[in-house]
Amino acid sequence: MRFTPSPSQRLGTRCGTSVTTMNLCTRIAVTGSVVLASLVVAFAGAVADAGPRLAARMVGSSVSVSFDLQSERTDDLAQRLVAGEPVWVTWVMDVRRDVPFWVDLRVKRDVLKVTARRGRTSGVFSIERTLNGRSFSSPIDANLEETFRHLTSFANVEIPGPARDAVGAQYRLAIKAVVEGGGDARIVTPWLAQATVER
Repeated sequence: MRFTPSPSQRLGTRCGTSVTTMNLCTRIAVTGSVVLASLVVAFAGAVADAGPRLAARMVGSSVSVSFDLQSERTDDLAQRLVAGEPVWVTWVMDVRRDVPFWVDLRVKRDVLKVTARRGRTSGVFSIERTLNGRSFSSPIDANLEETFRHLTSFANVEIPGPARDAVGAQYRLAIKAVVEGGGDARIVTPWLAQATVER
């Protein structure tokens, strides 16, 4: 069995006991640590910028919700759409009441369902939306790029607010998706984002 020394072990072998050599090795180690830390910070910032964006605020007795998945990875949706069968993306939204030092209490759940069907014209899709099973807007025609946007984002969708809005209560909204259709398997995502319901 051959033993292959690790990079740190090889560095230790090259670093002799002389003061000059040890100072050189110290500078190499410090420089490497700084570069690594810089890469970690930059990568973390990029991930944060590219993450889903969710905003929720009270508007009268309703909660206005806007969401953008902000993902460039649309291969799965593209494959489903070109299959020629309807594609459904269902956005599940839970309103939860903040409970200090405990698990947040779910107050209500709303479901926004977006359906994309291939139209009679090549490259055109018909988009329909329902909120809690009721038609939310009239069908619209969209090209492929617009269809991706309709399936992965929405703006200012008003859902009913908490039935019993306690004075001073703080609420949070969490969102996840269910993707179906297009001749492929059903996908249920984990919770993608959550946001405080602003007043």
